[in-house]
Amino acid sequence: MRGCGGATVLIRALEALQGERYLRLAERRPANEAFLYCWLANRIGT
Repeated sequence: MRGCGGATVLIRALEALQGERYLRLAERRPANEAFLYCWLANRIGT
């Protein structure tokens, strides 16, 4: 696994889990859908 950027892979995996959490919150409570884009834009990939 040489040269695959272990730290980058780990960060992307954590961001995917965080994004999935936000999606579940929006699915369970439709009022949260209004916040979904900003949650993702401000917390993932920064």
